[in-house]
Amino acid sequence: MKKVQTLSLLAACAVGIAALVLNTSKTAEETSVSKEPLAVKTLTCQHMVCNIEACDYEVEEGVIPNNSFLSTILQGYGVAYKTILNLVEKSKGVFDVTKIRSNQPYYVLKNKENQEIDYFIYKQNITDFIVFDMAKKGTKVYSYERPVVINEKGGSGVIVSSLYEAVEESGMTSSMAIELAGVFAWQIDFTRVQPGDKFKVLYEEKICEGELIGTGNVQCAILTNSGKEFHAYLYNGGYYDENGKPLESMFLKSPVEFSRISSRYNKRRRHPIKKRIIPHLGTDYAAPKGTPIIAVADGVVTKSSYTGGNGKYVKLKHSSIYETQYLHMSKRGVKVGEHVKQGEVIGYVGSTGLATGPHVCFRFWKNGVQVNHLRQDLPAADPLDEATLSLFHLERKDLRNRLEKTAFSPAV
Repeated sequence: MKKVQTLSLLAACAVGIAALVLNTSKTAEETSVSKEPLAVKTLTCQHMVCNIEACDYEVEEGVIPNNSFLSTILQGYGVAYKTILNLVEKSKGVFDVTKIRSNQPYYVLKNKENQEIDYFIYKQNITDFIVFDMAKKGTKVYSYERPVVINEKGGSGVIVSSLYEAVEESGMTSSMAIELAGVFAWQIDFTRVQPGDKFKVLYEEKICEGELIGTGNVQCAILTNSGKEFHAYLYNGGYYDENGKPLESMFLKSPVEFSRISSRYNKRRRHPIKKRIIPHLGTDYAAPKGTPIIAVADGVVTKSSYTGGNGKYVKLKHSSIYETQYLHMSKRGVKVGEHVKQGEVIGYVGSTGLATGPHVCFRFWKNGVQVNHLRQDLPAADPLDEATLSLFHLERKDLRNRLEKTAFSPAV
């Protein structure tokens, strides 16, 4: 649901590789590049690096410098030009060498006898590596994935000030707060959690070579908000309550995650700037400037504009019945005519127009009339059929038993 960043080096890298291929008639000495200072360090024997017996080599660890190509890095280590060309050719279908990114780690395995490089290993992320093998006659390029073990874990907590803090105090990573907010995004407005609200969760924990690297799916969770219990059970890729009703609905509860309501829908509100009674036909969510604003449902952008009162704003049409509007943005992220998905970022919190501070004024239309979205009975996703429902209840009982048997810390 979040947007990925665009990599700005692709064009430059493509030019670099093209130049490398065009100069195939030159010798390695003619095209060598002086080795720029690299942030490298020699590692003690770690036995295995990407399933290679590292104790047979001198192992160096470095970081890809800015504006570097595979060719310049390898030539800096004295790798022959012809060998580099072979590696580029062998990498096709395995890894696009133009996508080597600056500041990513790499490893060099040097032969102890002749000090030549036998392996150059590029680390894509915490589990995935690309191995450039020059150890024997010829060259090879292949990917290596560190094995990941999935463990089932349980956790629980009581909210004092925020879900984030409660999750961290329970010993889980803060990412679990985001996972829980995502699971219950259609049922709970997390701007309205109260001290004393509590949760239990059964989830997957990812372990790689003894190191915790992240969390997997939430298997089931129970969250108590203002005295009411909300249940979530994972089944066939979706989440359902204890009765088999899908949690997903047409609309999310809030356009901004982990914000707070600063002003509610009120037809008799005194305007903070104009100092007179003007109906406030929306709900204000206060958040820091630049906080992403998301579409609460799939829709089409009908307006992306500016007025003196609204500031920068976006309006979406979701169906023949429902429309939503998002005001006072610092920056708009979509244009008229674009189709957006639920949870997609459409702009960023600001204070443009008539606003006393950074917030988004969220407005909701039903049949052409502005209404209080927090009081609407909004359409849900399609329910399970009878045959599937009976299978769901078997899975739900098993998940609930595992949830209750898990050792929680601290206990709720």
